[in-house]
Amino acid sequence: MNIYSLPALISFTLNFSLAFIVLMDAPKVRLNRWFSAFIFSFALWNISEILILNSKTEIGAFFWAQLLYRIIFLAPAFFVIIAYQYPKNFHPWTNKPLFYFLVFTFPVLALLLSFPDFKIAIETLNPQLNIFYYHIVFTHEFPFILLIFIL
Repeated sequence: MNIYSLPALISFTLNFSLAFIVLMDAPKVRLNRWFSAFIFSFALWNISEILILNSKTEIGAFFWAQLLYRIIFLAPAFFVIIAYQYPKNFHPWTNKPLFYFLVFTFPVLALLLSFPDFKIAIETLNPQLNIFYYHIVFTHEFPFILLIFIL
């Protein structure tokens, strides 16, 4: 474990603990389960950053960067579901599985359409220790600019 991953490790510990506390407060309440999943998505984000920074090869770091990219797209879907349930659910159709399917369809569709234009590159922070980090490759093509506005 290198020193660059310490902030992500602290964030992971806090997010994982907070998600567990929210879930254990009332595990049968739907809102608590969704909010806990939302917080846990940030814990997954942190753990993927830790794994990127501690990867021994560039291929391993690239794999974890691609996982992080998917978490970034799926986290807002959890937020939308929570927004429809808190403080009180005024829309009974939002409790149906079709609503959840439609909410998660948009980010998954954006992920599928983004592959040719939205690229993540791996940078080496310390070549002697094989410490990698990610960055988004910006282009001036129309599909990429459209995806930036969607995010």
